Amino acid sequence: YAPYKQVIAYKAPSFTLDFYAPGEVKYVDSISKLKQHDFSSCLFFIPEEELPALKETFQIKVLEHFEHYHITKLTLNFLNYKTRPSSLSTFYLVGIQ
Repeated sequence: YAPYKQVIAYKAPSFTLDFYAPGEVKYVDSISKLKQHDFSSCLFFIPEEELPALKETFQIKVLEHFEHYHITKLTLNFLNYKTRPSSLSTFYLVGIQ
């Protein structure tokens, strides 16, 4: 995603994102603060439950989606392959147009 210069996480704290992102990740917790950014140069990392609210406010393009589990907090649900999907949460990488 070369044209993007900044990653902004919207209501999505993520140590993994901090570690692997090519630069500093900014964290935003409200739509009003989100509107203060230059959308053309930013990628937005958001949890699945926030996607409908963003779609109501902005025209967005979903670029990727990721299944996530905080691996340092193992549970039997996650370890059992039959119940693992119920333990995962989904996050999206989106562009706002």
